[in-house]
Amino acid sequence: MRIALLGLATSLACGDSTVAPAEPEPVAVKPSDGAVPTQVPTPPRPSTVTPAASGTGTDTPSVVLVWAGIGAYHRGLFSTEHLVSRLAQDLASHVASPARVHVRFDDQQHEGHIELDLQPGALRNQVGGEGSLVGLQDLAPITTGLARYRSAVAGNYDLRIESFIVGIGSRRASSSCMFGILSTPFPDGRTVSNCVQIDGTEHCGSIEPGGIRFDAGAAEKIWSCLR
Repeated sequence: MRIALLGLATSLACGDSTVAPAEPEPVAVKPSDGAVPTQVPTPPRPSTVTPAASGTGTDTPSVVLVWAGIGAYHRGLFSTEHLVSRLAQDLASHVASPARVHVRFDDQQHEGHIELDLQPGALRNQVGGEGSLVGLQDLAPITTGLARYRSAVAGNYDLRIESFIVGIGSRRASSSCMFGILSTPFPDGRTVSNCVQIDGTEHCGSIEPGGIRFDAGAAEKIWSCLR
C-alpha cells in the first residue's frame, strides 16, 4: 500500500507533467447547467459562485473545489461534472451555497484528503445535543456525500483515490476542528467518528444514545466550530 501511495503522490502532483500550483486554486462548478467546470481567480471569490438554478432544486449548492498538491490530470477527474453534480445534490438541504470542498494530497505523509470547509452559518440544520453532549451523527449526511463522491471518482478513474480521508473541517478564530468518519465496519461516511481533532490535538468522547459526550472544555470548542 505504501508503494501504491508513493506512486499516487507522484501522479497527483505531476498529473500530465503539469506541476500543481503552490497556492490552492478553486474551481467553481454549477451542477445544473451541464457546463464544463471553469477556474475562478485566486484568491477564492465565493461571491462569484452562483447557486444552482432550477432543475436540481433551489437548495442544491454550488460546489467550489479547492486544490492543494493535486496535479492537472487528477483535478480533471475530481471535476467531472456529473460526479460533482451528485455531490451537490447529496449536500442539498445540509450545507448552504457555496459548498467549499478541499481536495489535497500531502506527499510528505502520503495521504489524500477530501474535506468540506464548514464556513460560519454553512450548516442548514442545527447539530443536536447540548452542553457536553454533541450530536455529531447529525453530520453524517455530509460525510456520506463526501465518501460517495470519493468512491465515484475512484471507481470511475483511479482506485487509489478510495484511500483519501474524508472529513469536515471548521476553522474559527477561537479554535479549529476536524470531524472524521469511522473506517469500520464500512468507510462509507455513515458513522461519524467519536474523536475530533481540536487545534491539532485529538479529543475522544464516549458514545451515548443522544450523541458523543466530551469533557466540558472540548465540548465548548466543538460547539464553537459548529456555529
